Amino acid sequence: LQRLVGTTPLPPLWSLGYHQSRWGYGGHDDLLKLDAEFARHEIPCDGLWMDLDYMEGYRVFTTSDVAFPGGAAITARELAKNGRRIVPIIDPGVKREPGYRAYDDGREHGVFCLNPEGEPFVGMVWPGETVFPDFSLPEVRDWWAGYARRFREEGFGACWIDMNDPSTGPVDPTAMRFRRGEDDHGSFRNAYGLGMAMATQQGFLAAEPDERPFILSRSGFVGTSRYSAIWTGDNLSNRFYLRNSIPTSLGLAISGVPFNGPD
Repeated sequence: LQRLVGTTPLPPLWSLGYHQSRWGYGGHDDLLKLDAEFARHEIPCDGLWMDLDYMEGYRVFTTSDVAFPGGAAITARELAKNGRRIVPIIDPGVKREPGYRAYDDGREHGVFCLNPEGEPFVGMVWPGETVFPDFSLPEVRDWWAGYARRFREEGFGACWIDMNDPSTGPVDPTAMRFRRGEDDHGSFRNAYGLGMAMATQQGFLAAEPDERPFILSRSGFVGTSRYSAIWTGDNLSNRFYLRNSIPTSLGLAISGVPFNGPD
């Protein structure tokens, strides 16, 4: 199966170590405090993870001035002294807001999924009304890769890509169409996370061609392991989820996704 769909590349060594992940870290100050505490207690830790709060109003490919007053690069340089990296979340949903660069640029280049009326499909996710890149198209993956490249160049050492099932909130996703509206939702839904992983990896490699990228995805498809690791999705801290994480992880491994794990 691996030879058929493409083998899993070696991940960066640092991605196999201990990482610290919890919702609520606010940015520069929290990350440097964590860094100092791990150093003080002599606990090896290679990655510090950030959820949505680092963004400006949950707008993808932005950073809040509150989270990173001097920019993420300053924080990244400080953490690198102890061999640690920032691993932020990236969602596919782009806030529908004129004046927001990614939205205006995406409208100009026609990158968003359409509805049956030929207008951009609108969901309701963290930033409010959102539109979604059509990763079924190579030119849209190229567009996304450009933003991912700049994001990596800001100093973020990796990322986890989330909500790429695709999650549209309370809005029925079946009206989301692909390939300029020609294909219905079922044609690409299961591969949407794969398309996002492909585009994100492309951007990261453009930024750092001599460094193995680390991307972790919530959703995937056959061949996903060429581009990202997979985690088994959001869960609860109880015995039911713990017990089921074992066959889920093993099932992924024998289905061509050996680099995986549960929350």
